[in-house]
Amino acid sequence: MTVKQIFALFTLVLVAISFTACGFSPLSVNPDTDDYVSSNGGISVVKGDYVYFLNGFTAVENISSGDNNYNDVVVSALYRTKLDNNALKIELIVDDDDDDDDDDDDDNEEVYEISSDIELVVPKILGYEAGSFYIYDDYIVFASPNNEKDKTGEVQTSLIDFYRCDIDGGNVKKLLTTEAEYGDVSFSVKKVGESVKLIVLDDADLYVIDIKSKTSILVDTDVTGAKWETLSDYDATRIYNSLWDTNIYYTQANDDGGNKVYSYSITTGEATLICNDGTNTYTLVEVKNQKVYYTKSNSIITNSFYSNSNASMTNTGETRLFVNAYDYYYVLEAQTNGYAGGVIVSNDTGTYYLQSGSTSIVQISSEQYYVCASNYDVVYIRNGESMIYECKVTDSVISFTNVLATDATAKYDTNKYVDYITDRYIVYYEEYTNDSDVTCYYARIVDLLSDNDDGYTSYSLADKLSDDILDDDDDE
Repeated sequence: MTVKQIFALFTLVLVAISFTACGFSPLSVNPDTDDYVSSNGGISVVKGDYVYFLNGFTAVENISSGDNNYNDVVVSALYRTKLDNNALKIELIVDDDDDDDDDDDDDNEEVYEISSDIELVVPKILGYEAGSFYIYDDYIVFASPNNEKDKTGEVQTSLIDFYRCDIDGGNVKKLLTTEAEYGDVSFSVKKVGESVKLIVLDDADLYVIDIKSKTSILVDTDVTGAKWETLSDYDATRIYNSLWDTNIYYTQANDDGGNKVYSYSITTGEATLICNDGTNTYTLVEVKNQKVYYTKSNSIITNSFYSNSNASMTNTGETRLFVNAYDYYYVLEAQTNGYAGGVIVSNDTGTYYLQSGSTSIVQISSEQYYVCASNYDVVYIRNGESMIYECKVTDSVISFTNVLATDATAKYDTNKYVDYITDRYIVYYEEYTNDSDVTCYYARIVDLLSDNDDGYTSYSLADKLSDDILDDDDDE
């Protein structure tokens, strides 16, 4: 199915000029502290009546000295626009092609524009390989390429700077600069009790940082892997103090055989050794649905996949889900209200699905697919050719229903480059080359509730940015 492509004006030239000429000013109207947050940790986050989004992607190798100076960033920065009943405000414009000699009205092109204001929130690069952001209460926490030079004069863009700022974009404070390059760093943000914590695995060093006080705790060193539960939705009225909220699970090598698994309590600050039998080697995969998911290997089995419903990972809570090893695992949301739940795995033999509570593994394709995003009974998956499929999850099978994107130049390297928001939109990066042969990625939004003969309507900001900003910069 062909996706109808029409262009949305996500950034105004006047706004861009005012930012670079006059400097950024904090926003005066903002969502309430207790407004619900969804889609944390990706390229778009919804809080209250606003959707915050990264308007583009810039690869680290293309970032030069000065490109990430505060106030100077337009592309790959953080923006927001206001929603109307959880929907984008759009207006229809008829584009009359003056170069066409044919007076047939059918030559006129229908173009949709975002009619609400697009506002800059953080004028730094957030859209890049390690780029994602989180909103908690009145704070935004984000990752950005380091902008400082080393002793040789090279800008250390491969290192990550973590920041927090107020919800209005002001009061920006640096929390941590990594020692390792972005490919060896994992992180997320979560609420624990009354505090918001940034958790960072910086190569082999595990940190917990309070974003308000900026207090940093080095949990342990020589860490070989770490996982913790991070919820994409945040309800400010809920108290986050269960073991699944407070525990971080991590592994270390064991000279006596196998490896060690620890649970660290963010609340007490204590680490507890929970697995150390001298035989099994554990690889932590995910903490989700109040379970720990991991592979386990020993002299008999190799990377069999397990879940454990006990926060201390005792044998009584362990369930083996897959005997064979797979390259890729994706845990779906917990089984609720008749929703099937389960796990999707894949390797070079195909893609497989195991419903929650079932022992029957179903092969859903002979091709290898990866999950981009999910929402209970709907998942969005991609293949190696960068196609996004919308699929329905039933009790025993996943069925392909619609093609959302067929652009082979889209950016899908990890799950965080694709988001599902407001039960209506898919957001992802799309490659675009302007008239000056400048190649970048820009955000595209697919409206899943649109009803067109050509397929779902999608909005791209490439047209406006390339013509009105990038080309103007090239002429200077």
